[in-house]
Amino acid sequence: MTPKELLATAVRCLASVMARYSNDIFEWDVVNENLHFNFFEENIGPQASGMFYHIAHVIDPNATLYLNEFNTSLKFQEMYMLVHKRDINKLREIRSYPGNENLTVGFGLQAHFGSGKPLMPYMRAVFDFLSETQMPIWLTEMDVQNNPNQAVYLEEIMREAFSHPGVEGMIVWAPWKLVVEIVPGVCLMDDNFNNTPAGDVVDKLMAEWRTPDLNGKTNSADL
Repeated sequence: MTPKELLATAVRCLASVMARYSNDIFEWDVVNENLHFNFFEENIGPQASGMFYHIAHVIDPNATLYLNEFNTSLKFQEMYMLVHKRDINKLREIRSYPGNENLTVGFGLQAHFGSGKPLMPYMRAVFDFLSETQMPIWLTEMDVQNNPNQAVYLEEIMREAFSHPGVEGMIVWAPWKLVVEIVPGVCLMDDNFNNTPAGDVVDKLMAEWRTPDLNGKTNSADL
């Protein structure tokens, strides 16, 4: 595939998906993992990411566009590099493209946790550090490897993320049971679609955090 063909294919894919779902989805991962990798820059040109973010903004101007990357919530050194070197350079690169100066851009953190007990003070420090950029944060691939305390650890992580003002949302990375046996992770249901302990945690927290219906009352007889 030539650079021109790759560009046409990528733009066609981006535009068709965003145009179809722009009224239903309010945040987009535009170029996945483009802080560690430079596939489009190497094959299309140095302003490839900036161009894709510009197209995404034109199609859905009210959406938040994300830099979605791995190792950003588990390793402090990797996260420090993200903010102070890779991400700042990538943001400058994206915003240097004509029309991108005021784009709303956010952090997408692929938060894959191991089987050990998560360090909540460290996790909080990561959120605090990233929040200094004034960019919104999402946990986009959140899971905990299989272990006897998986559900307990998952609840600790979700509560920590939910309680931080800089975190706007989270997505549980939950494959099917057979996939989990190959790549350890979180499975929310068994083969009969019954909740696993991790699934019970997610349902419990969603019910706890759901905003109830609000009904206003007034003492005025004229209303």
